[in-house]
Amino acid sequence: MKLLICDDSQITLDLVSLLVDIFEKKRGITFEKDIRTSGDFILEEKNSYDIAIVDVEMPGISGIQLSQRLKEINPRACIIILTAFQNYLDYAMKIQVFRYLSKPLDKNRFFRNLEEAVEEYNNTNKKLTLKSNDSFTVVNTGDILYMEKRAGGTTVVTVNGELEVKEKLEECAELINQPAAFVYSHNSVIVNLQNVVNFDKSFVTLQKNETETVKAYMSQRKYKEFKENFMRFVMGK
Repeated sequence: MKLLICDDSQITLDLVSLLVDIFEKKRGITFEKDIRTSGDFILEEKNSYDIAIVDVEMPGISGIQLSQRLKEINPRACIIILTAFQNYLDYAMKIQVFRYLSKPLDKNRFFRNLEEAVEEYNNTNKKLTLKSNDSFTVVNTGDILYMEKRAGGTTVVTVNGELEVKEKLEECAELINQPAAFVYSHNSVIVNLQNVVNFDKSFVTLQKNETETVKAYMSQRKYKEFKENFMRFVMGK
């Protein structure tokens, strides 16, 4: 996995690098690390990263701008922002930030969130085989936007279009097996929180590609629970 660490504070860079080194030894994995003191490099380079740990307040290109560009290059990138969450909730949905970490860093939470990012990387690259009519279709679970119950099966809406599959909605959820990311917004709709960019008491808006979004139904009865699930997902609690 390619990992970016970007912060204009050398102290923070050293600390995050040390924590990543400890994590690698504990997990027995090795990241291909790229350490930067500024996000300006993204103006000339189109580097793709699987996980990025980015300070939000930097001179020049801000962490938000950098994160947005990183997601354009690799929509599946897991972005961990170093900041106070409350100030950037709107951006959470717009650029689909994976987790927020407040400074000073809590090392236990850092390890937990990095572990979750690794799991998320594995999950979004997980292949799911679904039966559509008389054929089988393989999709990445990270490409699923939402799933809606229909007569005789389920409509699976992905970044590449819609699939009419034989499996029931509950069976699709069991096959995916990512209960923290795939949650109900309506009794007949399950939404992938990884792709949510906005929601209200009527609809959930999901990012299909750089220019297109789609909407899934939200029921007022599910709104409170959905919001709690979304906050729990982006906060990593």
